[in-house]
Amino acid sequence: MSRRGAFLTNATSCDGANRDYWAVMVDDICAALAAAGEDCRPVPFETAAVAPACDAALKGMTPPDYLVLFNLLPDIRSPGGSIWHGAQVPLLVPCLDHPAHLAETLAALLARWRAEPALPRRMVGVMEDAHRPFLAATGWPDDAVFTFAQGGPPPLEQPLAIAERSEGAVFMGSVGAPVSDSDFFAAHRIGDRDVCRGMAAAVEETLAGNDDVMDVVVRHLAHRIADPGRLCLSIAVVDGRARTLRRFRLLQSLAGVPITVFGRVDAEAAARLPHCHPAGPLPFPDIVARLEHTRVVVNDTINLRGSALIRLYYALSRGCVVATELNGFIAAAFPPGRAIIPVGPGRPEGRAMLEAMLAGGGAAEDMAAAGRVAYAAGHTWQHRIGCLLQAIGAAGP
Repeated sequence: MSRRGAFLTNATSCDGANRDYWAVMVDDICAALAAAGEDCRPVPFETAAVAPACDAALKGMTPPDYLVLFNLLPDIRSPGGSIWHGAQVPLLVPCLDHPAHLAETLAALLARWRAEPALPRRMVGVMEDAHRPFLAATGWPDDAVFTFAQGGPPPLEQPLAIAERSEGAVFMGSVGAPVSDSDFFAAHRIGDRDVCRGMAAAVEETLAGNDDVMDVVVRHLAHRIADPGRLCLSIAVVDGRARTLRRFRLLQSLAGVPITVFGRVDAEAAARLPHCHPAGPLPFPDIVARLEHTRVVVNDTINLRGSALIRLYYALSRGCVVATELNGFIAAAFPPGRAIIPVGPGRPEGRAMLEAMLAGGGAAEDMAAAGRVAYAAGHTWQHRIGCLLQAIGAAGP
């Protein structure tokens, strides 16, 4: 392997240890790259490790031959601005969100690259193809965009039987109670009644999941908001509002089913969702270890339509049954009722199935096995890594 890359972990930490889910993903992706013959090494966000990599990148020295970092974070800055803008090596930025949430960050990166065309390539990765039009609309050339869906680690060969697991249902992520529309608009200083109506309609249509949030917002708000920057911000605001509502409604639909939440639950959400019991933020490796003793993992889609989050994959890899909202991708990849439990508002049959799985028994063992087989057949990081390898090659030497 003559080429060597550096994949930076992010700057957030849990209890002083830089081992949140981004760091775990970096380690697992680098392991999949190594298995495919690519030398890309995790670089922890510690001065002793990251400073030499940054210095070499700014001077065009190798290694690293290229840099990879999620969401262009951590944004390490010097007096001249973001170090990443001036990097003299190719830069790959896989998004862990809809790119609308990174509009300003990606626009600044593109502006610097356009201003200095001699800089090596900048590549942006999206989780699903439906996110590519946003980058095209904001000026990114198509050959600088790649699709890199999330995945997970190799599945356990002999996971603990569902009936032998001590943990019932869990949810990974923080939970907040949605505020009223009026309070939401006031908090975002949105006073125009037409914009408020359009935004409220866009949120509900985004929840329906028939179109990408960008298309929905353009349909409802483009004729009301002329400024492109404000329209981009509106896409992110609508997406965030819909996610909060989606998660809360999902958990609300499972009222009475005890659910342990690996994350924060705000006070109002705790009062309105008494069946959700916060375990507090935990390092992601600790969560993954506890999944090996968990029967059912509850999952929301965060408005994704053609992909899923790592929590679905890591849960399946540890032999859990997954109870999830459906989108087109999940329904096709994991047959509902056989490999996963379909849950959400309006799905009482899913709730009944979840309760049956929590009780254990042959049906639970069959579903856990079917989910794990479907996952192992095409959704590990090794299955996903080809897209990143192609992007690394396209980025140049």
